[in-house]
Amino acid sequence: MPKEIFRGFKLCKDEVVNLDVNRLLLGIAREANTRGGLGKIQGKIFFEIDGYNDDERKPWEIPEVRKYFKSLDEIAPFFLYFIANEVLGESVRTYLSMFIDPDFFATFNPGPEMKQEIDVFIKNRIHAVADYCEKINSSEKAGVDPRETIFQVFRCMGHDTKREDIFKDKV
Repeated sequence: MPKEIFRGFKLCKDEVVNLDVNRLLLGIAREANTRGGLGKIQGKIFFEIDGYNDDERKPWEIPEVRKYFKSLDEIAPFFLYFIANEVLGESVRTYLSMFIDPDFFATFNPGPEMKQEIDVFIKNRIHAVADYCEKINSSEKAGVDPRETIFQVFRCMGHDTKREDIFKDKV
């Protein structure tokens, strides 16, 4: 089995404050081009947030970081496609915490309001990933399956999901 190769992007504070998602998205596009298409980088991208190293708050507690990721989400609601990999679970949980109450990851036992918030967000992003995979498949003939991203997101969220549980159902 070939070793997975991940590509990391360090988001600098200036980009975050200015809501400049272009370098990240262009970097992902270049990585896809280098590897032979978007189908080759599903779940292979991770990010780090630089410039807040002395800040004791978690990234999702910093308003400008949350705004950055909300801006990214407006442009690329399918972003989970690139980062969802159990190996990169911390990046995925950090990303999700920008949108979902981070207490969920501490308890994994959400109340009804939090459960609804999580369900709506995840379902919307799963549909965005499915649409994105359809576009990749039609342009690259890559055979990319959105269920892989779904499986990886659930695993990163702490669900003891089995791949066959996800792949038995149609998206």
